[in-house]
Amino acid sequence: MDPEQNQSLPFVTRDMLDFKHNSVWQLRIQTRSLNTDDLTIRGATKQSPFVYRVTLDGLDTLKTDTFKIGDIPIFMTAGYSVDAGNESGDTFISVELILNGNPIFSLMSGYIHDQVPISYPYSNVRDSDPLLGFPSAIFSADPAAGAEPSIALPLGFKYKLLGLRVRLVCAAVAGSRRPHFSIQTGSGFTYDLFSLTDQIISETKDYTVAPSWYGTAYTNDNDILVPMPSGIILLGNDVITTQTFNLNASDNYTAMTAFVEKFKT
Repeated sequence: MDPEQNQSLPFVTRDMLDFKHNSVWQLRIQTRSLNTDDLTIRGATKQSPFVYRVTLDGLDTLKTDTFKIGDIPIFMTAGYSVDAGNESGDTFISVELILNGNPIFSLMSGYIHDQVPISYPYSNVRDSDPLLGFPSAIFSADPAAGAEPSIALPLGFKYKLLGLRVRLVCAAVAGSRRPHFSIQTGSGFTYDLFSLTDQIISETKDYTVAPSWYGTAYTNDNDILVPMPSGIILLGNDVITTQTFNLNASDNYTAMTAFVEKFKT
């Protein structure tokens, strides 16, 4: 191509470079995903179109793939290879342009899902599933008699804790029980929430943990309200459990419910 025509192009090609014979071009693709579906990277250089396939590991850890290309990309898009119910926030991808082994330009990055890929040059594609918080309930397993209920929050989200709910049925065995609600973060910090009212032999009590204007625990018939700070933010793998003083081997908790607002990370 004539050098003057080269200068009029709205993109850069390898032929425009004085060091074109000493240049090796690659794409470095980094992903973090909760899915194991394949991604497809499609694009075109001045020479030809290209297609690369990236396999996700589903471990929510950083994964890097590198592909050699013959020239500088003009257009490129990254999206799921099949429509498999992948949600916004499940997969983050970034694509860098590599020259002679060194990154020189970040081409595109962002969250993708089945309906919305990302593209280079940037296009104003609107996400139909915005990264807003949405309410959800997470349940523990139903513990055996004498065992404590426990919830390990799933990976891939941040959580604003709205409240907890659980029932404790005490056996016909003497002794006062006092449930503590333990919220254990990965950083080692623990919230310890409890009522000032003990539960005694053969009683059934429903515990609700929530922000409260009472300021202290409140008891009414079979309901016990345990106040908690508002705005507790938790991460995946943080643990919510009970630690009950004087729990008898025949006492029985129901499954515990955590009410949360989930945010994609």
